[in-house]
Amino acid sequence: MLILWVFAGRQISLIAEKFGTLEITSEPVKSLVFESGGVSGSLIVNGLHLSLDRADLNARAPNVGTTKDNQVALSFAGKVFAFGPSKPTSDDSAQLTTSPDARDVAIIERRRGILSWIVEPHFQDIGHQSWERHTYYQLFWRKPNGDQLRLLWRYEQVILPNEKRWPLDETLSPPIHPTGLIQIDISTATR
Repeated sequence: MLILWVFAGRQISLIAEKFGTLEITSEPVKSLVFESGGVSGSLIVNGLHLSLDRADLNARAPNVGTTKDNQVALSFAGKVFAFGPSKPTSDDSAQLTTSPDARDVAIIERRRGILSWIVEPHFQDIGHQSWERHTYYQLFWRKPNGDQLRLLWRYEQVILPNEKRWPLDETLSPPIHPTGLIQIDISTATR
């Protein structure tokens, strides 16, 4: 079983996570900033930087910009989700800033997988290995008219030998090894 876990632990973990993950934190979104740069840019949600680069490098990335009525919006696969009115920023033209309307439901959530796996096995000293697990961030935003957005990121988090606990369990900060944005769902209310 140990040999199977060493060589297939990551894949087994991914299968198990399709059935569920554990919630670590959940908090309302207070601010959202789009920062251009890199391939697709980043969303900064309550100070947490989340890249819009896709984990699957062949997958299309979303676009963020403003609508004709000056709403910060994300577009993907022919659908558009408007977060809210663009707010003035200092003098950084590479950023778009907004915050949820009082009637919006906007939540940033951090979850983790139940299983972890050994990294770089050294069979002579199995008790002193690095371990990894998946950590997920989910942005959920629903407008009063029923429009919804769900973005899901998956990261790999590492615990090194001799560390007593997983890092960053109490904060919304990305772990060490990002894999990227894995899911984008935009649904519009039936009109």
